[in-house]
Amino acid sequence: MVCAFSLSADSIKTFLLPNSRRKKVKDCIPYQKSLNSYPSLLIGRFGVAVEFEGQGVGSHLIEFVKDYSLAAFPNISRFLVVDAYNNPAVLKFYQKNEFTFVFSTEEQEREYLKKSPEEAIVLRTRLMFYDMIHWKIE
Repeated sequence: MVCAFSLSADSIKTFLLPNSRRKKVKDCIPYQKSLNSYPSLLIGRFGVAVEFEGQGVGSHLIEFVKDYSLAAFPNISRFLVVDAYNNPAVLKFYQKNEFTFVFSTEEQEREYLKKSPEEAIVLRTRLMFYDMIHWKIE
């Protein structure tokens, strides 16, 4: 096996986001189509075998996921969402493939995820998204 991925239906719930983040997600949505929640596909698992790392396989797989999402799930593939491991190499990979952080800082994401004031949250993942409006099937 060279690589693998999994997808599941999800949504970006903008009504739960702080104003600045909500605006970032809604920026390219026409005003008349503004919603509180947008359909998305969650990349649940995404991996490349160790012996193929650094050879561009991951970027090719991301391109395939984008193509496949639009072809197989046209009604729910407005956004691709990923909870990327909070590791500099992983985050750089997704940024290189045009994914954007939902929250601009880890502190904002911690605040969003906090369930109680005294709870200290260690971010093992960062929420990122890709707007499929920018993708064209070749």
